[in-house]
Amino acid sequence: MPALRKERETLEPTFDIPHDPVDRILNQQVRQLAVCYVLERLARNPRHGGNREEIADALDYFECDLGVHAAYEEEDLLPLLGRRCQHGDHIGEISAALRENHASERELGSTLLLELRRLSAGDALADPAGFFAAARRLTGAIRRHVAWENTVLVPLARKRLKSPDYPYLARRMAQRRGEAPEI
Repeated sequence: MPALRKERETLEPTFDIPHDPVDRILNQQVRQLAVCYVLERLARNPRHGGNREEIADALDYFECDLGVHAAYEEEDLLPLLGRRCQHGDHIGEISAALRENHASERELGSTLLLELRRLSAGDALADPAGFFAAARRLTGAIRRHVAWENTVLVPLARKRLKSPDYPYLARRMAQRRGEAPEI
């Protein structure tokens, strides 16, 4: 898979921890929260709420990163955790909740794509009220999702993953992102 995009300056975290795939999830959360910040500013004032570069980066997140991040968690991390978890870990419920969160974020994100494209091109919003409402719903969903991952998924992964799992997951993440593995 080719690289998804060039290195970002605005929303991409400046640090990268390729050897620890759980830290990569935390690193991606920094990006998600940065996107929330841009969307919240745009919802308050679309003309002055963000510059075109920030808007383009938010657009890139919904067009590229959200799907990659969700696929990594759903197709790589969850199946591995499913093999490592014990009965009391409730991995079935955790998997269902994570998939539901991702589906909701994809749906809400898709409603914002056209408007973000317009703003990125320097055009006015076609449906300001719809954009504002969707942006508020989406940022709320992302913030709840990040908090949930930090209190449920990340601690479970830290508890149950074994040493050999880390290089495997790091390679899978690098492949999904079109990066050369650094392990």
